[in-house]
Amino acid sequence: MRNSPLTILLTPVLGPTLRPTFAAALSVGVLSLGTALGGTALVAPAHAAAATTCEGRAATIVVPATGYDTAPVVGTPGDDVIVGTPGRDTIDGAGGNDVICGLGGPDTLGGGPGDDRLFGGFDGQYSIDNGYSSDLVAPGPGDDHVDLGADRQALDIHPVDFAYYDRVVYTDAAGPVVVDLTAGTATGEGTDTIVVEGPAGVVGSAFGDRITGSPYADLIQAGDGDDVVDGRAGNDRIVVDGGLGFTTSLPALDGGDDVAVGGDGRDGMISSGGTDVLSGQGDRDFLTTSPISSGELRGGPGRDSVDAEGAVDVSAGAGKDEINYDLRPGFRTEIDGDGGRDLLDLGLSRAFGKGERVRVDLPRRRITFTGSTTRLAYSEVERLEVSGGHPHWTFLGTPADESFRVLGGRSVRAFGRGGDDVFSGTGGRDFFDGGRGRDRATGSSGRDTCVRIERAQDCERRR
Repeated sequence: MRNSPLTILLTPVLGPTLRPTFAAALSVGVLSLGTALGGTALVAPAHAAAATTCEGRAATIVVPATGYDTAPVVGTPGDDVIVGTPGRDTIDGAGGNDVICGLGGPDTLGGGPGDDRLFGGFDGQYSIDNGYSSDLVAPGPGDDHVDLGADRQALDIHPVDFAYYDRVVYTDAAGPVVVDLTAGTATGEGTDTIVVEGPAGVVGSAFGDRITGSPYADLIQAGDGDDVVDGRAGNDRIVVDGGLGFTTSLPALDGGDDVAVGGDGRDGMISSGGTDVLSGQGDRDFLTTSPISSGELRGGPGRDSVDAEGAVDVSAGAGKDEINYDLRPGFRTEIDGDGGRDLLDLGLSRAFGKGERVRVDLPRRRITFTGSTTRLAYSEVERLEVSGGHPHWTFLGTPADESFRVLGGRSVRAFGRGGDDVFSGTGGRDFFDGGRGRDRATGSSGRDTCVRIERAQDCERRR
């Protein structure tokens, strides 16, 4: 069975009633803000209850608590102190040096031009059944201070909810940004300081950014451009081409040529376009590409899972790795298990014709297709499982222990040539020759022949 180890769904939402740059920042949200953004944005009056403060300063604007989803609020061209509600707020500071406190709930805050101070606040209680609320903070031009809020429950968030981390957003930046969550700094729209006290994230610009993660679990969406990403420690999720909403099951983005390193921890990394180089490094990592991706996927010493398609070369690294690869006609790809007892699960796309003849030649370290330019070079892969299409398979082994299993196909001719081999066939007429060693073969439903197979099953002819 083919398992996709990592699927990310980030739904874009737009705010047409707000000023364009802030609306662009909102488009990265995973939360449904359609209700909050559906009406006309409010310019709140410059007065508030004396007891309402933000960072010790008396509020000049208080978001009306009309319900959990409050109406969008836009500040004045001057310096504002804006205080949100315990619900879902959308606040745009506009011009001036603003101070904005989102308070509780999943807030979307935009500083606008000026030197702003933005506080996300506590997002709410976490439950795996009910998801997790998070803040999106877009500092804007100027020297800003961003405090995403100390949401301690995010330290224990389930991996399925990582898309709800608090994030600082630079989608509307006019040029590339350099963001370092470990140092708590960002430059490009000014000189920003970022307070990170737990799992959090960054959404990059449309240009070539340099993004460094924190010691916690990070969600990094690098966006378009030729980006360089270093996840550092923690169980990170890195999407090198996904600044806006995207999912691995939809048409991929045509991203830039990116370089990303996961660092220590169990990282998930996705390329959805461009010529990218993804390196998992430590622990057990998950690396994924789209059909239009190219470049390289590099595992580390852990037990990695690679789910690849496109013109991508794979080096799995040491460890017992699993490589799922969907091969299309015309591709020329290299796969290296690189130590450990690895599994290559090779799927043929429907674009291959019926009756294709495929030759798996381990001594020459390649898989070739008769009459086609398609070629897959592979080495140090001890177990091979193939599926899809309706080809006739020929397998040539080596003196080592090998496993060759076929799901589908019209026939198999397998020659073990030594070692303790394991074969499984098709519903057609299969032929297995184990050679030296203690071999096993399962012939399936056709009239099959087993030669020098010590443990044969469903083989009508044995010799």
